[in-house]
Amino acid sequence: MPVPKEDSNKHGKLVSPVEERHIDYILEEEFSVSSEFLSFFLQQARLNANDKSRIVGCMQDGECIAVRSATTEKGETDLLVKYGATDRTLPIAILIEDKIRAGFQPNQPKRYRERGDGGKGKEWSEYWTCLVAHTKYSTDGEDFDAVLSLESIQEYFASKTDERSRFRARILEQTIRKYEATGIQIIDPGMTRFRSMYASECARSLQPGQWEYDKARDAWWDDTWFYFRGTAWPKGVQIRHQARTGRIDLILPSSDPTPLRAVVEQWGGLVPAPTTAWN
Repeated sequence: MPVPKEDSNKHGKLVSPVEERHIDYILEEEFSVSSEFLSFFLQQARLNANDKSRIVGCMQDGECIAVRSATTEKGETDLLVKYGATDRTLPIAILIEDKIRAGFQPNQPKRYRERGDGGKGKEWSEYWTCLVAHTKYSTDGEDFDAVLSLESIQEYFASKTDERSRFRARILEQTIRKYEATGIQIIDPGMTRFRSMYASECARSLQPGQWEYDKARDAWWDDTWFYFRGTAWPKGVQIRHQARTGRIDLILPSSDPTPLRAVVEQWGGLVPAPTTAWN
């Protein structure tokens, strides 16, 4: 069930830019407080599991505990879920990897299994691994025991009427659109070097303390948009440089140019004929 368009527009500016950690937070809370969500998650996992027998247990089997960023010597699990424990048995574990646009790290699905095997018989009786991602995110997805789509989780929250669930549905809708804007982003060494060079040129050319700009970071192919803002500018005003096309935008937070005229005049002297984008 999609979020109504008018509802998305009404709340869109209240939602922060989404990252994978936002999905971690949503899932952590839902697993911890809602047996209904655990039941939903198990049912969805069994629909597309490579081996359905690995998706064991049910929501009635004891409490459910979820922990973000569970780290061992084998690496980090985005979300570790334990459920089905009794006084005489260990719980069952789900090791969940969340993806929005980032590509897999080397041997990432394999290392999830290694962590699962490492805890078996000590921290949990059985385990299964799960990828949560867009339906079109398929890279190495078959190496997880199950794959749950962001779309199915978004529909779960959108089907409810309480404001908390509707807020979560909006975040997930934004996450889905973020993936659809670019697809999987696999780190590209050449683009990473280009962004590092660009950041170095900014540090050399711009006056210290007067500008905020994108710093060097890992980048994917065609990751060629750069953002700048003057430290004295009103909140929300920024410059966007699309380096591949040469397009430069001045982004303003409202459609009223009066309080922003000085910014437009200041920036207009830097680059001829700028394009102004109104949010």
